[in-house]
Amino acid sequence: MNMLEGLKKLYKGEDAFQRHVTLFSICGTFGLFEAYVQMNPGVWENVGLSLYAVLFMFFFCGYETLFLRERELPEVDLRAMKLTLNKVIFIVFLIGIPLYLSKFFPRYSQIAFFIEILLAVPLTSIQAGFSYKFEEQDAFNFIKSFRFTDYLMLILKRLWVIACSYSLVFVAIFVLFFIAGLAIGFVSRGDVADMQLIISSQQDIIFRLSNYLAMIMMVYVLTIGTLVWDYELITTKERKDEIC
Repeated sequence: MNMLEGLKKLYKGEDAFQRHVTLFSICGTFGLFEAYVQMNPGVWENVGLSLYAVLFMFFFCGYETLFLRERELPEVDLRAMKLTLNKVIFIVFLIGIPLYLSKFFPRYSQIAFFIEILLAVPLTSIQAGFSYKFEEQDAFNFIKSFRFTDYLMLILKRLWVIACSYSLVFVAIFVLFFIAGLAIGFVSRGDVADMQLIISSQQDIIFRLSNYLAMIMMVYVLTIGTLVWDYELITTKERKDEIC
């Protein structure tokens, strides 16, 4: 219920549409670059993607903290990066770097994902505690309110958000290409041979286009999903405080 409320808050508020367009542009650029590197692997491509990923993470750590404070989609400006320079948030940022870079080493990527899921609650709790007054001494008190069952439920909800994000992107890509298939069928007037010829002659373009679209959408949807889960975490703690 809290996550649904958090999702609504992301799409409400002042200048929500313009802020989403800006955020989508940032996520889309990162997703476009990542899709390109996946289809054109190379040392310098991976180095470039790694640097871009570190910059994106640097921005998002501060942006996420701003959302935890404002409870609506923040404006994309330099406040996010200035906030990440704070010692507490910078530590969260540094911990996230090796977890992301592990994706370039398939042997360790699954372990890194497992560690990232386990660390999600304490790291986001640090950001949430800091977000109230932007004071470092408050950052490490937030997680003390969580019991083991709360911790476990938040982890399960984070996994659920990730699964829903992938499913949503898969359905969106399927619908887009289904509509494109209908358009091809209309142009070829239902001639199966012509349809097969058109599709087979453009297989490489279709493959690249689907990868670009999927990665662009995935970065944006996962970003929104992360903010929704952040809202679930901070309201879970506040609800427990009200009960006490």
